[in-house]
Amino acid sequence: MQDAVKLVGAELRSAWRYRWYALAIAWIVCLLGWLAVYLTPDVYEARAKFYLDAESALQPFVKDLAVGMDVDKQVDLVKQVVLGRDALLMVAQESDLAKEAANPIELEALLERLRTSIQLSGGGPSRLFWGQRDRNFEIAYRDGDRERAVKVVQLVLDNFIENTLDKRSTGFQSAQVFLQQQIRQQEERLADAESKLADFKRRNIDILPAQDGSFVGTMQSEMAGLQELRAQQRMLEGRRGQLSAQLTSEKQFVPSSAVPAATGGGRQAGGSETDAAILQAQKRLDELLRSYTPKHPEVIALQENLTQLRAERRKELAEMGVTEMPERDGLVANPVYEQIRLQRNQVDVELAAVRGRIADRTARVSQLRSQMETAPEVEAELKKLTRDYDVLRDRYGELLQQLESAKLSERVGQTDQVDFSILDPPAALASPVAPPRLPLLLGVLVAGLGAGAAAAWAMSKLNPVFDSLSALRSATGLPVLGAVSVTWLDRRRARRRTEALRVAVAGAVLVALFVGVVVARDAGSRLLTGITG
Repeated sequence: MQDAVKLVGAELRSAWRYRWYALAIAWIVCLLGWLAVYLTPDVYEARAKFYLDAESALQPFVKDLAVGMDVDKQVDLVKQVVLGRDALLMVAQESDLAKEAANPIELEALLERLRTSIQLSGGGPSRLFWGQRDRNFEIAYRDGDRERAVKVVQLVLDNFIENTLDKRSTGFQSAQVFLQQQIRQQEERLADAESKLADFKRRNIDILPAQDGSFVGTMQSEMAGLQELRAQQRMLEGRRGQLSAQLTSEKQFVPSSAVPAATGGGRQAGGSETDAAILQAQKRLDELLRSYTPKHPEVIALQENLTQLRAERRKELAEMGVTEMPERDGLVANPVYEQIRLQRNQVDVELAAVRGRIADRTARVSQLRSQMETAPEVEAELKKLTRDYDVLRDRYGELLQQLESAKLSERVGQTDQVDFSILDPPAALASPVAPPRLPLLLGVLVAGLGAGAAAAWAMSKLNPVFDSLSALRSATGLPVLGAVSVTWLDRRRARRRTEALRVAVAGAVLVALFVGVVVARDAGSRLLTGITG
């Protein structure tokens, strides 16, 4: 540590020999630096703040009918437009900045500087509400002319508002024009698809599948229906056989005494005239027997006639399936037989109908079998044409709906405009925002003192001296036998004190000058800038 202190002390004593050089360099650097800071022109900053209210009062009522303009994307587009070349050229011409450009190259450079100098911020993600955009915007611009800075900010603000409203009004109009063009093209394609589909159906009307199924499905349906009809036919034929068997086992006519009165009177059957003749003959026989004996010829003849009539009656009853019936009783139709016969007739009707349907379905299946070679191709082509037609029709309907939404959205946009609220109108502070003269002046002072110290140290290295025995011993590597001390006279001491005082005064004057420069930095800068034009 002591060696380091000795080394520093030796360096300082060596550099002290060139103190006036150091002071001169410090003065020169400070004066030139302070003059450069004073001559640096003032820069004024103009700012404007505004709020964009994009909430629509009609949106809750027409949200399902109209399409809302994406204000965020619209604002992003406008931010690019207002910083485009055409907009910046208009700003440069209106604010007289374009007069500084003598040729097109300088004009392009001026526009590029203007683009980088104009700060348009806002519209980013909100810090308070997640998922929303910040509607606060700010425009800032710096220029050496305060009024011109304010004018540039005002022009950019006006362009931003005008472009936002124009983009909002023209956005729906462009959408309508585009949708109308698409609708006309879609109408032509839809008409062509309809014509192709109708022509195809006319040419293949006999082979087309059912409306709600494919050809294979139709074939399977017809065959399933045919099998069902045949099963129904078998069921009806079995039913008819059962009824026929029941009908065979029943008698068609029965004695009237065997039929209850509640069933109603049945129709009279055969044997009624023979029964009447037998009854008449028996009555006549009874009358004769009261007057004659059984040997009477007339009685005998009547008995023979009665025997013949009874034989004839038995024969008639046998033909009708009646074995025994009293002679005084008649025959009527069997109601059970009649009911079974009616049921069998109904089954015959149904069976005839089913057979006719079986014949038609069999012919249909045969026709479909003959079309098996060409029907799948026709079906595939029909599906393709129908699918294309359905897609075009749905797309056409969507375009019509979108066109109506665009028209309604335009009317909503005209009624409910975007609202701009100017929070802070374009203005600039009276004092400049740049350059930061106080830090710069202090930096120049520090740089001047450092430059002087560095120059003195460098000169001491160029002309080195030994001011101690240890420095001489370490530099030569030889032993030092002794040293001759210096006896300072009073006159020499006084001169050294005077010299130190002069150095201190020169440094103090430099610091005092620094204080004055700092105090008068604004006025001095304006004075020098005015003098230099």
